[in-house]
Amino acid sequence: MAAELATPAWMIGLRLLWGKPERGELRLDGGLVAFTSEDIGLVFRAPVEEVRASFPKMYLGVGAKLAVRGKTYRLWFVPLVTVSDPGRGYHTSMAWEYFDQARARARRWRAALEPPTNGGH
Repeated sequence: MAAELATPAWMIGLRLLWGKPERGELRLDGGLVAFTSEDIGLVFRAPVEEVRASFPKMYLGVGAKLAVRGKTYRLWFVPLVTVSDPGRGYHTSMAWEYFDQARARARRWRAALEPPTNGGH
Protein backbone atom coordinates (compact mmCIF):
# COMPACT_ATOMS: atom_id res chain seq x y z
CA MET A 1 0.00 0.00 0.00
CA ALA A 2 1.29 3.45 -0.86
CA ALA A 3 2.22 5.76 2.01
CA GLU A 4 0.24 8.88 2.80
CA LEU A 5 1.40 12.05 1.03
CA ALA A 6 -0.14 15.52 0.92
CA THR A 7 1.33 18.62 -0.67
CA PRO A 8 0.16 22.00 -1.94
CA ALA A 9 -0.28 22.01 -5.71
CA TRP A 10 -1.57 24.35 -8.39
CA MET A 11 -3.72 23.00 -11.23
CA ILE A 12 -2.95 24.80 -14.46
CA GLY A 13 -4.59 24.93 -17.85
CA LEU A 14 -2.95 24.37 -21.21
CA ARG A 15 -1.60 27.89 -21.22
CA LEU A 16 0.23 28.33 -17.96
CA LEU A 17 1.10 31.98 -18.39
CA TRP A 18 -2.40 33.22 -19.24
CA GLY A 19 -4.73 31.10 -17.14
CA LYS A 20 -5.78 31.29 -13.54
CA PRO A 21 -4.14 28.49 -11.56
CA GLU A 22 -6.31 26.60 -9.08
CA ARG A 23 -4.54 26.35 -5.73
CA GLY A 24 -5.25 23.19 -3.77
CA GLU A 25 -3.89 20.02 -2.26
CA LEU A 26 -2.77 16.82 -3.94
CA ARG A 27 -3.20 13.91 -1.53
CA LEU A 28 -2.46 10.20 -1.52
CA ASP A 29 -4.23 8.49 1.36
CA GLY A 30 -5.59 4.99 1.77
CA GLY A 31 -4.64 4.08 -1.80
CA LEU A 32 -6.58 7.02 -3.28
CA VAL A 33 -5.12 10.03 -5.09
CA ALA A 34 -7.18 13.22 -4.89
CA PHE A 35 -6.85 16.86 -5.83
CA THR A 36 -8.99 19.35 -3.95
CA SER A 37 -9.07 22.97 -5.11
CA GLU A 38 -9.52 25.76 -2.58
CA ASP A 39 -12.05 27.40 -4.91
CA ILE A 40 -14.01 24.54 -6.49
CA GLY A 41 -13.59 21.67 -4.03
CA LEU A 42 -12.88 18.08 -5.02
CA VAL A 43 -11.60 17.91 -8.61
CA PHE A 44 -10.83 14.18 -8.75
CA ARG A 45 -10.34 11.14 -6.53
CA ALA A 46 -9.21 7.78 -7.88
CA PRO A 47 -7.40 4.64 -6.80
CA VAL A 48 -3.65 5.07 -7.25
CA GLU A 49 -3.65 2.15 -9.74
CA GLU A 50 -5.93 4.18 -12.05
CA VAL A 51 -3.76 7.31 -12.07
CA ARG A 52 -1.16 7.59 -14.83
CA ALA A 53 1.55 10.10 -14.00
CA SER A 54 4.22 11.72 -16.12
CA PHE A 55 6.76 14.33 -15.17
CA PRO A 56 7.58 16.25 -18.38
CA LYS A 57 11.01 17.86 -18.64
CA MET A 58 9.33 21.03 -19.87
CA TYR A 59 7.80 21.33 -16.37
CA LEU A 60 11.33 22.02 -15.03
CA GLY A 61 11.10 19.30 -12.39
CA VAL A 62 8.33 21.08 -10.49
CA GLY A 63 5.21 19.63 -12.09
CA ALA A 64 3.32 16.54 -13.15
CA LYS A 65 0.62 15.50 -15.59
CA LEU A 66 -1.91 13.11 -14.13
CA ALA A 67 -4.35 11.19 -16.32
CA VAL A 68 -7.44 10.14 -14.39
CA ARG A 69 -10.43 8.47 -16.07
CA GLY A 70 -9.54 9.89 -19.49
CA LYS A 71 -8.93 13.46 -18.33
CA THR A 72 -5.49 15.08 -17.97
CA TYR A 73 -4.67 17.36 -15.06
CA ARG A 74 -1.55 19.52 -15.08
CA LEU A 75 -0.22 20.22 -11.62
CA TRP A 76 2.69 22.32 -10.40
CA PHE A 77 4.21 22.12 -6.96
CA VAL A 78 5.73 25.60 -7.02
CA PRO A 79 3.45 28.43 -5.88
CA LEU A 80 1.83 30.24 -8.79
CA VAL A 81 0.33 33.71 -8.59
CA THR A 82 -1.87 35.57 -11.03
CA VAL A 83 -0.52 39.04 -11.77
CA SER A 84 -2.35 41.94 -13.40
CA ASP A 85 -0.26 43.49 -16.16
CA PRO A 86 -1.65 46.78 -17.55
CA GLY A 87 -2.15 46.49 -21.28
CA ARG A 88 -1.69 42.70 -21.30
CA GLY A 89 -4.33 41.58 -18.82
CA TYR A 90 -3.50 38.81 -16.41
CA HIS A 91 -0.66 36.32 -16.45
CA THR A 92 0.75 33.73 -14.07
CA SER A 93 4.10 33.99 -12.37
CA MET A 94 6.10 31.45 -10.36
CA ALA A 95 7.38 32.05 -6.86
CA TRP A 96 10.99 31.23 -7.74
CA GLU A 97 12.17 31.23 -4.14
CA TYR A 98 10.21 28.00 -3.59
CA PHE A 99 11.68 26.14 -6.58
CA ASP A 100 13.84 23.74 -4.53
CA GLN A 101 10.90 22.82 -2.28
CA ALA A 102 8.75 22.26 -5.36
CA ARG A 103 11.32 19.93 -6.91
CA ALA A 104 11.42 17.91 -3.68
CA ARG A 105 7.61 17.62 -3.78
CA ALA A 106 7.71 16.47 -7.39
CA ARG A 107 10.31 13.81 -6.52
CA ARG A 108 8.11 12.48 -3.71
CA TRP A 109 5.12 12.28 -6.05
CA ARG A 110 7.20 10.58 -8.74
CA ALA A 111 8.26 7.94 -6.21
CA ALA A 112 4.67 7.46 -5.08
CA LEU A 113 3.03 7.31 -8.53
CA GLU A 114 5.49 5.73 -10.91
CA PRO A 115 5.18 1.94 -11.09
CA PRO A 116 8.02 0.09 -9.40
CA THR A 117 10.59 -1.56 -11.61
CA ASN A 118 10.81 -5.31 -11.24
CA GLY A 119 13.97 -6.19 -13.07
CA GLY A 120 12.36 -5.98 -16.52
CA HIS A 121 9.65 -8.59 -15.85
